[in-house]
Amino acid sequence: MIVLAMYNSVLIPLQIFYKDELPSFLKSNTISIIDACVDFFFLMDIIITFRTSFLDPKQSVEIRDPHIIGRKYLRGNFAIDLISSVPWSSLFQTDNQ
Repeated sequence: MIVLAMYNSVLIPLQIFYKDELPSFLKSNTISIIDACVDFFFLMDIIITFRTSFLDPKQSVEIRDPHIIGRKYLRGNFAIDLISSVPWSSLFQTDNQ
């Protein structure tokens, strides 16, 4: 996941900087497919996080109840993870040809 985040941290600023005048390597189908795969892996990470147990710091007990795990995740990083994993470039893609 760190490698995928690093990929996004390089590619997204390039896409924002160049906007309409993207270099040919950023317009390729290969980059589009890689972007879709990266977004898919981030969405899968959200699903996995909903099922990952955690250690309760107060009681030093591993929490395995999916309802408690889900509530904790929804109140925590879920919104950030969801927003960052949505394929915004695909949703708002314009065809300027």
